[in-house]
Amino acid sequence: MSEGHVEQAMLDWLAGLGYTAVHGDDLSPGGQHEARRRYSDVVLTPRLRVAVVSLNPNLSEKEVDQAVALVAGYGSQSVVDGNKEVYDWLRNGVPIDRVEPDGRRTIVRARVLDFDGDNDLLAVQQLTVHGQKIRRPDIVLFINGLPLVVVELKNPADINADIEAAYNQIQTYKADIPQLFFFNLLNVISDGTVARYGSLTADLGRHSRWRLLGGKKAAKGMLELEVLIRGLLEPATLLAFFRGFVAFGGSDGGATFKIVAQWHQYHGVLRAVDRAVDALLHKKDGKGGVIWFTQGSGKSLLALFYVMALRDRPEFENPTVVLVTDRKDLDGQLFETFADCSWSLRATPDQADGRDDLRKKLSAVEAGGVFFTTINKFAPEAGKTSVQVLCDRSNVVVIADEAHRTQYGFKAEISAETGKRRYGMAKYMRDALPNAIYLGMTGTPVSLDDRDTEAVFGTYVDVYDMVAAQEDEAIVPVSYESRVIELRFNEAEKQSLMDEFLEATEDEDEGTQNTTVSRLTRLEAIAMADGRLETLAADLVAHWEARKETMAGKAMIVAISREAAVRLFDEIVKLRPAWRGDDVNNGRIKIVMTSNSSDPAHFQPHRTDPRQLKQIEKRFKDADDPLDLVIVRDMWLTGFDAPPVNTLYVDKPMQGHGLMQAIARTNRIWRDKPGGLIVDYIGIGEELKKAIRQYTRDAHSDRDPVDTSGEALKVLLDTLDVIRKEFFHGFEYGGFQEPKRALSLLGPAMEHILEVDPEPDEKGRNRGVRAFLDQVAKLNKAQALAGTLDAAMALRDEIAFFQAVRVSLIKLTRSGETRSRVEKEAALRQLVAKGVLVEGVNDIFGTLGVGKPDISVLDEQFLAQIQSMPTKNLAAELLERLIADQVKSRSQKNAIQGKEFTQKLEEAIAKYQNRALTTVEVIEELIRLAREINSSRPPDDMSEEEFAFYQALTENESAVRELGHPVLRALAQELTDKLRKSATINWQNRKSARARMIAMVKVLLAKHKYPPDKQAEATDKVIAQAELLADTWAFEHP
Repeated sequence: MSEGHVEQAMLDWLAGLGYTAVHGDDLSPGGQHEARRRYSDVVLTPRLRVAVVSLNPNLSEKEVDQAVALVAGYGSQSVVDGNKEVYDWLRNGVPIDRVEPDGRRTIVRARVLDFDGDNDLLAVQQLTVHGQKIRRPDIVLFINGLPLVVVELKNPADINADIEAAYNQIQTYKADIPQLFFFNLLNVISDGTVARYGSLTADLGRHSRWRLLGGKKAAKGMLELEVLIRGLLEPATLLAFFRGFVAFGGSDGGATFKIVAQWHQYHGVLRAVDRAVDALLHKKDGKGGVIWFTQGSGKSLLALFYVMALRDRPEFENPTVVLVTDRKDLDGQLFETFADCSWSLRATPDQADGRDDLRKKLSAVEAGGVFFTTINKFAPEAGKTSVQVLCDRSNVVVIADEAHRTQYGFKAEISAETGKRRYGMAKYMRDALPNAIYLGMTGTPVSLDDRDTEAVFGTYVDVYDMVAAQEDEAIVPVSYESRVIELRFNEAEKQSLMDEFLEATEDEDEGTQNTTVSRLTRLEAIAMADGRLETLAADLVAHWEARKETMAGKAMIVAISREAAVRLFDEIVKLRPAWRGDDVNNGRIKIVMTSNSSDPAHFQPHRTDPRQLKQIEKRFKDADDPLDLVIVRDMWLTGFDAPPVNTLYVDKPMQGHGLMQAIARTNRIWRDKPGGLIVDYIGIGEELKKAIRQYTRDAHSDRDPVDTSGEALKVLLDTLDVIRKEFFHGFEYGGFQEPKRALSLLGPAMEHILEVDPEPDEKGRNRGVRAFLDQVAKLNKAQALAGTLDAAMALRDEIAFFQAVRVSLIKLTRSGETRSRVEKEAALRQLVAKGVLVEGVNDIFGTLGVGKPDISVLDEQFLAQIQSMPTKNLAAELLERLIADQVKSRSQKNAIQGKEFTQKLEEAIAKYQNRALTTVEVIEELIRLAREINSSRPPDDMSEEEFAFYQALTENESAVRELGHPVLRALAQELTDKLRKSATINWQNRKSARARMIAMVKVLLAKHKYPPDKQAEATDKVIAQAELLADTWAFEHP
């Protein structure tokens, strides 16, 4: 399968959806269906004009011209800010100045897209765009002449082709032809097997699968690219996605960034909006349903897209939205997401300071408004058992975040203390907003106890649990490690102490945290007694330092109380004084907790105001900031998103939802993070298993969302066993623990791996090397998850040796060169042995006793060093890779040399793989080829371009005999000069321009009396060479 096959399959799917496939040249200047005057134009102006006229019958011809000119001629210094402005135009209409009959100036909006009807759909192949350089994206999807989607495909059979290469190509397009991306909705990248889509600003890790086909989840086993094309790019879906599932962040003062929904957010919002409309118009029961989206899967953005969608529905007549959370820090987190995306929301979110303030805000608007509040604002005033109505409109929608905690209770209970009747918060909220529609959002199942969620919100609208998110790679898997430091108490009272603690802290809000110390003295005292925190600190520091060796990232420590947090901090900085910082702007460890002026003196150094807390949060979320440890009690355990966090150290009893929510702090996607780790110091194992049992029952899953059984360690040990038996059987690598010995083993080890299974795979790579690289990659991931366990720690020197061999193979062989930059960096970081081994791998050429090669010239000294290497298979692989790089470079400038040297290299490698050449013989053959390449440089009296044409002309021996070198050199120089001066943009793809170039070549050949019988062949070769240089030359003549 080639890139062309993938492209054709995609075009066939698009044709089935109503797109017309067109080659870019047909739409370009001089093309059969010319739709742009210049190659720098990216809007198909005639098609745009037709759409504007059709969609805006009330516009005058002058206004149509103005709208088309504004869009087609758009420019901006910033691609992202420009994309944001143009998105508003395309979604809401292009702003046109109009002078009314009475002289007033008004703004009217000209529609350019029909979100409910038919549009002009084009799938354009190889569109040539002139910008900083000339670029040709594989496929661009145009709707009404506007380039909304850029698709980059890679050849599945190409050794260097994968989705990372496709992603990097998109980044190149953004830099070289930025005008194409002012109109961009999203980009698609694929290698035929893997297919992802992402926004203009999304990094590779934020490019997602699409799983919906016809509104339903596609069957497993379907080709990802087909599902994405036929699902997301189906015109009605794509336009619905364009209209309602795009947001721009940065409204809060940061740099602008673009967000597009993931498939589960799109699906969940559509279902939730349908449920809300049904509740408003038909059922009139206020039940908007419950959405269970696991933490880390974009629940805050789901809420944002839901509110945006509701505000677009005419049935709600511009609804008022109230977002209710049960903790102040959750309020802040959700509020920040909305505030940062307020431009897309088309509203400024507002926080209510209290019950009276909420009443004022709600009564001040007849429609509209997005308000944030906490659940306790709905509680009756002191001494009262009821609340007054805050708003009785029916177009009010309440979104209750983490709906399982406090939003319950219609039934009355009699207080044992006061004897008064008491209701849950749900009744008071419903009494205050009696006609509202209520949507419950949760990151964990809502049925861990008997409370009746359905009575408040209704049934589930949509479920996207942790297991599904892990399968989608929307979050990373989480593992559990027990390092319990025992509490010294009578076993008989252990459970009662734990129960007392959990009951006392359940649903505790921030306002009561400061009084908790006095109520929890028994368990707290035991947790801090007998030097336990000193022991814990020592273990934690050693564990974290070992973990940092295998992966970058950050960690959170959960302490049982504020007092315990302060004491643990002191114990840690005793061991690592350099980790302490003088203020919020420095230091590697901080405490994040509520505090006030009446706290004990030893609390005061950790007291922060809101501005300082925000600075700590900013530092902790910044992957490059040295702050990598925070100690918390309750803050940041829910509603806090810091993707670099990979470890949660727990020294506080937790259960149920709170425990599952805390765990999710570690599951965010970030760089090459393979997973999160929960380290248990107090004994939450049973509670975790209990929560998981409930979780998997509610999710109808047969797989646990958290690895509590040591599966990662089992994978590590099994993989290590495979590597030892299948790849190192018969190879003596004893003494690897000593770095210098390990270095001396690298060359022989690579030689051995190359001989394990030398047969070529489908891309011509050493099959054994590929299998070894894959196994060690699996080992790396397992080590990142379980590497701090004692059984794994005992093996880390051996693992480091295997990692060193792997990195060296990646650096030196063609079989390993496709590994991504992120993967290579991760592999190097995971060399956890002594520094000399890392240095030896970094300078692998020096380690093998050869100089570092100049890729442009493989000189005699280097070739001699290669020839004398004792590891002959490795020498052959290294030569093959270096020569392949040279040939690739030469092929981009000289067609004749590229073809000749590629053929010779492929023949040599094929003979070697077929055992027609021994290893020593193939090395000699490759060295001869390297020397031939070195000697094939142009003479002093010719440039590289002139020499390339000269070689095209001298392919014909009779021409050399009849004309001789001086005439052929003069002909080559004249060809170079005339062709360069005549080159226009994309001439090689336009019939008329190409015909003119061919005619010119023929005239020059005749002028210099080139043998007539060979002129046709020479013309083809000259034109082929000119095509290689076409884009470079075209740039010289804008």
